[in-house]
Amino acid sequence: MDKSMREQHEQKINYLIAKRQEIEDASGFRIDPDLKLAYAWISDEIKHLKQNIFEQDYLKYEQRLNDVLNIGRNSK
Repeated sequence: MDKSMREQHEQKINYLIAKRQEIEDASGFRIDPDLKLAYAWISDEIKHLKQNIFEQDYLKYEQRLNDVLNIGRNSK
């Protein structure tokens, strides 16, 4: 995931959080039955986008860790 893709994910997350908040505000923090599916979808989409960002961050961290450990082994 490059920087622009990550930025798009973060913008979409922020947009979805705002929409979810609108649903909560409109229904007095008790979700209307008509909006439950939309609310659930928004929450799931936020979860999946955050998971994608976490996975990419972890892969970068793992690669850096492997690079550091390999450098340590090669220098001995």
